[in-house]
Amino acid sequence: MSKSFEKIEEENLKLEHFPTKERLHSDVLEDKYGPIRSRIIRHDNVSEKHKPGEEYIREAHLEDESGISRTYALTFLEYDKSNSEILGI
Repeated sequence: MSKSFEKIEEENLKLEHFPTKERLHSDVLEDKYGPIRSRIIRHDNVSEKHKPGEEYIREAHLEDESGISRTYALTFLEYDKSNSEILGI
């Protein structure tokens, strides 16, 4: 028996750790942990030349006031759109 889309959405919302449907993730983190700041680990310059096939990425942590990472974020700024592994992420 297949479930309706609404039923699946309802179940997913129950499982969601942080309700981010209507709010930014950082806002939800601030409610739970207090002030949040980002710490950039890597931010590639997309105007610089890279090796063919190399992705341009940004890596960052969202940290609380104590420096505890509450979220790790990986953003692909530019990438090979034919790479199925990256597209799966």
